[in-house]
Amino acid sequence: RPHEPAPPAKQRFKVVDVLSGRVLAQDVGARDTVGVLERMRSVLDARVSVWSTQAARWKLLSLDEQKALWRFRRVPPDARGR
Repeated sequence: RPHEPAPPAKQRFKVVDVLSGRVLAQDVGARDTVGVLERMRSVLDARVSVWSTQAARWKLLSLDEQKALWRFRRVPPDARGR
């Protein structure tokens, strides 16, 4: 039987409040990252980084990548369009 490659490692994220510089979450999965973003008023209120195992450091997501995570938030219908 041929050797099957291991499944890719789950991505780990860090969320930092832009205004205070406080780390809101670190070493969390995508679901928890989206949960933290649900508490933010704007996609620009936080900086999101992903852990790079190759570089052994946190890499800041691009604005487009961060917006992609932002779209997974569960927003109450009455809060849309604000």
